[in-house]
Amino acid sequence: MNGSGYTLWFTGMTGAGKRTLARHIHQRYARLGRRCEFLSDDDLQPFLPTAPDATLEVRNRNARILGWVAELLTRQGVVVLVASLSPIREVRDEICRRIGRCAEIFVDCAFEVLQQRDSEKIYQRALEGVLDNVIGVQLPYEPPLHPDVRVDSGEAEVEKLAEQVFEGLFERGFLSRTERDLLLGRIEPATTPPVVEVSGEGEEGIAPKAAAGAEARAGEAEAKERKAATRKTREAKPARSRAAAGGARKATKAASKSTSSRATKASSTAKPGAKAARASAKATKAATKATAKSVSKASKSAARSAPRAAKAAKPSSKSAKGKAASKSTRSASKATKASTKAATNAARPASRATAKKGGQQGTRRAAAASRKSSASAAALA
Repeated sequence: MNGSGYTLWFTGMTGAGKRTLARHIHQRYARLGRRCEFLSDDDLQPFLPTAPDATLEVRNRNARILGWVAELLTRQGVVVLVASLSPIREVRDEICRRIGRCAEIFVDCAFEVLQQRDSEKIYQRALEGVLDNVIGVQLPYEPPLHPDVRVDSGEAEVEKLAEQVFEGLFERGFLSRTERDLLLGRIEPATTPPVVEVSGEGEEGIAPKAAAGAEARAGEAEAKERKAATRKTREAKPARSRAAAGGARKATKAASKSTSSRATKASSTAKPGAKAARASAKATKAATKATAKSVSKASKSAARSAPRAAKAAKPSSKSAKGKAASKSTRSASKATKASTKAATNAARPASRATAKKGGQQGTRRAAAASRKSSASAAALA
């Protein structure tokens, strides 16, 4: 709302009716739903008492104090109505420049009318010499040279004066057309669209004013909530990231540990099996060699025994020779088969023993079995 307020400075001599007019306009401003404040010289009396014959320095000081308060309120978007005698033109110009958006309203009135309205007989006593420093008698009053609005309080009632002020403010850009019509009573607040304020000369609205205060407060509260939520999210994000990173590191360590332990177990389990397999292979190879040797020996024995059987059968007939040779061949074949079978049977328990005990005992048994098979083959031969 900064920049949307303005000050209406009512100036005039004592008895001109500036306070009465300012109060009436202040009451009419309630139709706009605007924040509006009324200030006058009387507000300073409890703190800085001012006598009717106060000096110009005192009056200028009071005017500057009222101007400072009006400046602060105007910055907050308030419409400020100030009724102050403020007799020196230079001081009034200084105050309006400092406020910025300020309209000077001159409430003029003929001196004769002022004397008629003077219930305290200030002018009469000043003319008689009883009072000194009375503005308009002993001290000068400097009327504005170019006021924003000028009204003559001796020629019209307060209602007409207020209408003149509203029309003048509209022409100067302080009021929009809708605000002027509302203040003049031409339209009712309940049937009008949201009232907008003007940012300068003309009728360009800045924001809806009918519910501007509530909307602004709601907007500020919503903005604060969004800020708080954003701040909480930003604060929680690093914590979640740290927790997630910690969890990831823990999970990685656990997985690595589990994998290494499983690999260690697998390697420890696989080592004896691999040793046993190598020992079994060695035993099988040794048994095969022994079988081959025994078969070879049995064949050689059968070959040596065949000529002997042939020599022994020479005196017999040819049929006897054939039978003896056939018998000798069958016996040699039987011996060979028996030797092969014995070698195979001997190799099986050898390989089993080798797989169970690591190969050394299997090798010894295989060797013993081979020796036994060789002996049995020799005995058969």
